[in-house]
Amino acid sequence: MGRGRGRAQRPGRRRRPVVPLVTRREHGAGEEREERGKREGREVTDQLRELADAGVALSLPDRPSRCGACNGPVEDVAPDASTPAHAPDPAEQGVWRCVDCGQHFWKGSHWDRVARALADL
Repeated sequence: MGRGRGRAQRPGRRRRPVVPLVTRREHGAGEEREERGKREGREVTDQLRELADAGVALSLPDRPSRCGACNGPVEDVAPDASTPAHAPDPAEQGVWRCVDCGQHFWKGSHWDRVARALADL
């Protein structure tokens, strides 16, 4: 029997929150599904505004949980660990690394732009 709907949740396990899929592709993810919930905006800020207008609570977490490149889990980089030249020193600033693809993340100018964009919605 496969996994999926109707399967009882194990006691003590918390259900993951539903996260909307925002994509720039015109075809692909869920295209065989109903058109209900389809967003028309092509720019990311327009798509975010449509989601906010539809009642989706949008916020920027204190730290990333998933990689923006591959969706793998993200872990803290130890303060004494080495990082690529373009990443800050983890002893001076919080740095995270994707477990799957190795991409590094930190609160830099991109983080600030995303925070401003969400505040402007």
